[in-house]
Amino acid sequence: MIKIFINCHSCESGNPEKIKMRKALMVIDLQKGFLCPLTKELPKKVKNFLLRNKGKFDLVLFTQYLNRPKSQFVKFLNWRGFMDEKENGLFEEIKLFVNKNNLFKKYTYGSFVDDKVLNVLKKNGIKEVWLMGIATENCILTFA
Repeated sequence: MIKIFINCHSCESGNPEKIKMRKALMVIDLQKGFLCPLTKELPKKVKNFLLRNKGKFDLVLFTQYLNRPKSQFVKFLNWRGFMDEKENGLFEEIKLFVNKNNLFKKYTYGSFVDDKVLNVLKKNGIKEVWLMGIATENCILTFA
C-alpha cells in the first residue's frame, strides 16, 4: 500500500489542531491477466480488505487497463495482451464494489492521461490517496 498526499496543508487556518483529511483508495488494475502463482490469493485478500475498511475511505475508485488493436503497445512492441475479458477482466471478488461511477477505464499505464480521475479526487476534496495493485512497476508507479 502506498499513500500519496495531494496539496496537503494541515494547518492553513493557523489552528494547530489536526484536521481530518479526506481519503481515497485507488484500486489499480486488479485484473485477471496479472494473476500468477504468487498472486493467486490476492483477489480474496483485496475483497476482505475492502469489507474490513468500508468506513476508512471517503471514496474508493478502480482502474482497468484495456489494450486495443491499434495501441502503441501493439504498434511498437507487438504486445497483444489484455484485449479480452480473460486478461483484462476485473477480479470477480471485487466486482461487487465496482460501478460505472467509480471505474475508470484506461488505455495506457498511467491514470492521469486525462483529467477524469484527478477531477473526481478534487471534486470530493480528497487530500490523501492510498494505492493498491499488483504490477507495481507498471500500474502503481505510473499512477504515483
